[in-house]
Amino acid sequence: MYKLISSDFDGTLVDKEESIPLSTVLAIDNVRRQGVKFIISTGRVRSSVMEYNKDFHFIDYVISCNGANVYDVKNGKDLFVKKLAKNILKEIEKNFGANDIYFCKDEDWFFYENKMIAGVPFSDWIKNSEDIRKIEINFKNKKEAVLGIEKLNGLNIDAKFNIAHYGKQYLIEVTSSDVNKYIGLTKLLKHLKIKENEVLAIGDSYNDLEILENIENSVAVKNAVSEVKKVAKYKTESNNHKGVEKIIKKLILTDREEEYEI
Repeated sequence: MYKLISSDFDGTLVDKEESIPLSTVLAIDNVRRQGVKFIISTGRVRSSVMEYNKDFHFIDYVISCNGANVYDVKNGKDLFVKKLAKNILKEIEKNFGANDIYFCKDEDWFFYENKMIAGVPFSDWIKNSEDIRKIEINFKNKKEAVLGIEKLNGLNIDAKFNIAHYGKQYLIEVTSSDVNKYIGLTKLLKHLKIKENEVLAIGDSYNDLEILENIENSVAVKNAVSEVKKVAKYKTESNNHKGVEKIIKKLILTDREEEYEI
């Protein structure tokens, strides 16, 4: 019996228009009425996810910034926060200053441009910045992003690097080395006293791998990268064809999960 659904956001729950079909929200509401928790696990900052929860509340918890923050929506409080050390921020700025860089808090993100952030010189801004949880370094294509990973690995900084892509855009997400979505999920499960085998986890991209490798009941949407499809137990339709809704109906609202085994 499932007690919690963990869904990635971009490329999984939301479609190419960055919207969530009403029928999908209603399916989520249906399982929540049965006592199943629904959480978002995303690379986004929390505020951009919570915009979708304003008119129709369907999210119980948000794991954001690739696991750097776990947030209780109902009670409006953080359950876990992991910030980036300032020396990491300085090294990223020093070595990738020619790239577009976003420094992400959980409620907002700040764009680095011409040695400035929000009109303040980077050196001054960083002195007062105590709450950066993720950095996004933007690249023109996958090849440049891969080279960026190689460069980051040579810097000998205590951080985790992950390639993400949105359409034709590629970026490297930088978090603390002991942060990923799975670690964030385990902290939430401990808080809720829910076992991993009671979780249904759905994703599409590289930052979902740790969750889908470790959670037995894992699901890849049709548009997922090949690495995700290899580790997932189940498959469903793409994000543009209500994949999350369809797997919820198959595995929870009906009793025919054998049809969706890979």
